[in-house]
Amino acid sequence: MTYLIAGNGPAAVSAVRAIREEDTSGRIIMVSPEANAPYSRITVPELMVGEIDEPDIYFAPGFYDEYRVETRLGSRVAGLKPDAHIAVLDNGEEIVYDKLLLATGAHPFMPDWADLSLEGINSLWDKADAEKIGKKIHPGENAVIAGAGLVAFQAARALNAFGMQVTLVARRYIMSRQLDAKAAEILKAAAEQCGVRVLLHTSVEEVRTENGAVRGVKLTNGETIETNCLLACMGTKPNLAMLDGVLEYTDGVEVDDAMQTALPDIYAAGDIVRARMRFSDSKSVRAIWPNAVAQGAVAGKNMAGVRALSEGSQAMNSIELFGVSFISAGQIEAKEGQQEVLLRNTPEAYHKLILEDGVLVGVTFAGSVQQAGTLVAKLGSPISGYAPRVEQLSAELLAE
Repeated sequence: MTYLIAGNGPAAVSAVRAIREEDTSGRIIMVSPEANAPYSRITVPELMVGEIDEPDIYFAPGFYDEYRVETRLGSRVAGLKPDAHIAVLDNGEEIVYDKLLLATGAHPFMPDWADLSLEGINSLWDKADAEKIGKKIHPGENAVIAGAGLVAFQAARALNAFGMQVTLVARRYIMSRQLDAKAAEILKAAAEQCGVRVLLHTSVEEVRTENGAVRGVKLTNGETIETNCLLACMGTKPNLAMLDGVLEYTDGVEVDDAMQTALPDIYAAGDIVRARMRFSDSKSVRAIWPNAVAQGAVAGKNMAGVRALSEGSQAMNSIELFGVSFISAGQIEAKEGQQEVLLRNTPEAYHKLILEDGVLVGVTFAGSVQQAGTLVAKLGSPISGYAPRVEQLSAELLAE
């Protein structure tokens, strides 16, 4: 049996481990465009400014040898011949597989103004980005970050701690996939208290250059900032070009609960999949580490012939930024027919629940988060003896 794994992130690593639990002799080949061991992308901003050293980013040292994995590092799967069970690499090599896992992750979305041939414009997505930016930045200089998501704020925190003067520009809301409006306000205030300027309803209008390098940025609010460090952190797109002309996809490729695509013997996991959401029949892309690990394990089991089904993806984030902790899980904002309940709403702590017919479907905590784990564990569970009084509800939830 030949297993081909496209990718070497958490979903791919989890799948290999699951395969080896069931099949100790099968051939496993891993293909990845990055020529290094598996590492955590969430550590990239810290690597950029030297808060951690390169060895600290790797989460599975010795992985290839331990699990007897053949590698094609520095290559990617460029096309598929599913009827023949053949994957075509970008270097022309063809690999015949019995089972294939697509765990190819995502790549940064780059706006029209982000010409990466200009010195000073970068994404911040992988190890190579971090190393490139780290060689060019200096404390006291200006940095402009375009984006409003987790990567943008991680970059802002790291550059601010490094001593740079950071301006973050966001077209609309901030951290809308992780935080509700109130928690986002808390994050904005914490960032600004640390010296990061957060400009809402603002975007990059023009990049000013000289001799092939960035020298300044004009914003839509009329302001011009002199800088030679402009980061585009404006979301991602799935790496699914190998499916063009083979299988239709949208913002991800659809899979069933066994993580199998509509193509025979081809599975998918991680940032590229539209999977069923937990506590719901809807499907969505939820690109977070725990989902990738769980999906990879399910895919690996099924590829090795052992039936396994996913419990469903779940939106869940645990973040600390600018000295403030945030935890969110399930729904962020209430939908029609659902009820929001504030357990606490003080400058020190913001705790919100979302209920639907007495069932807990969303948790958002900011500031003090000690009780969050107890409530997150109750997601999808009915709350017995529901009472509208906040104090009573809080006591009941935490006592159950």
